[in-house]
Amino acid sequence: MMPFTFLRFIVLICVFSGILCLPASAVKAQAPGNIKDYLASKEIPKVILDYYNGKLKPSDELNILAALDSLRTKNNELRPFYILVVTKMAEKSIPAWTETLGKGCKEFLEFKPDFLIEFLGADNPLVSPAYTDKWMKKIAEEIKRTNEGREKDGATRSYQNAWTRCRASNKATLTLLYKKIESYL
Repeated sequence: MMPFTFLRFIVLICVFSGILCLPASAVKAQAPGNIKDYLASKEIPKVILDYYNGKLKPSDELNILAALDSLRTKNNELRPFYILVVTKMAEKSIPAWTETLGKGCKEFLEFKPDFLIEFLGADNPLVSPAYTDKWMKKIAEEIKRTNEGREKDGATRSYQNAWTRCRASNKATLTLLYKKIESYL
């Protein structure tokens, strides 16, 4: 066992107080960039670009799954565009998409909470304050669907899953998001 050093003490204090030793660019990493750059990107699947451009309705589950799968990209520069597309899908959600879209949104918040928090909190004209409500409503619908009669327990489990993966600096925001989810249950 290693001795408790001053450096470890400082790191511990930083972790508990939520101070991150990251550059400012890392905090705003999920703010959307220039739409023209996204639309010109060869890395974005055609189905995603077509949906964004209004050429495609996510009428089948494969289109929704393609968008949700794109959220898992390791490319931090493209992820905000994928979050934007999924948000637009949530805006136009029809009952047939509820299960797939709700499950994907809930899983994204649980497994990548920092990405969603940074996107929703971005000071960017592409990110409407209403997007938070759309995401939280979609997640609440999924919790209701999968935890009928035990919605509060389902929300608590989801919150605990997200909490363990959330940076200290985002935990207060995560708590607020889950309070909003609970208000929709």
